[in-house]
Amino acid sequence: MGQNAGRVGREQRRDPFTAGTTRTVTPEVEAFAKKHGLGLTASYDGLLGHTGIDAVVLATPHSMHATQVMAAAAAGKHVYCEKRSR
Repeated sequence: MGQNAGRVGREQRRDPFTAGTTRTVTPEVEAFAKKHGLGLTASYDGLLGHTGIDAVVLATPHSMHATQVMAAAAAGKHVYCEKRSR
């Protein structure tokens, strides 16, 4: 890699997390989102439909991963999915 490779990444960097969704929206969740400048969507499908989101990070029960990964891929999103520990 050239010596400018890291510099280009830093100059083009955007906030890595911009929005999220959760099944449990409490006043504490809303306060956290507001404090960190995160938008909250009402559903996972709503998140996938957001054109300003390039990727999703899944931290959900492993039984939901296959469906969520396939939906994200179909929506053209990059996916990071945690691996279930054994």
